[in-house]
Amino acid sequence: MEKYFHGLVAIAAIISILFVTNIISSTVFIIGIVPISIIMLIVGTLEIKNTLVSGKV
Repeated sequence: MEKYFHGLVAIAAIISILFVTNIISSTVFIIGIVPISIIMLIVGTLEIKNTLVSGKV
């Protein structure tokens, strides 16, 4: 699961860099960043749940 999270962070960083350098428009930025953010939230929540259940800190 950690590999997916790192991949999502890399994609979000690339999209952010493209937006800041005005290569992509704000509409494309929103369309790209919102789903990635939601997926990152779900993956993070699952990781926290797995950590709490397993007892490993």
